[in-house]
Amino acid sequence: MTMKKSRRIEIVIADAGPLISLARADALETLLVFKDNVSLVITDFVEFEVRRHRDKHADAQQICEFISRYAGIVEIQETSIGKTMKQMVQMRELFEEN
Repeated sequence: MTMKKSRRIEIVIADAGPLISLARADALETLLVFKDNVSLVITDFVEFEVRRHRDKHADAQQICEFISRYAGIVEIQETSIGKTMKQMVQMRELFEEN
């Protein structure tokens, strides 16, 4: 009998829209119903967008709490685009402050 090799499956969330919809429906935990070989990956820029608006929007706060609560299950994936976009947003905010 040969053992079947299990493959890791990643569900990647590259846009905040699905997270916002699930937060508004109080259904973020539905992302965790998959089997053990499925991991949830959120891109760094989506996390950045959500975190910077958590004081303004209740759904953003819910998403932040979800990410923190399931930190061992939910992975934040750094991307080159995310890194660049975060720097651009921070520079724009500094410019607008001055």
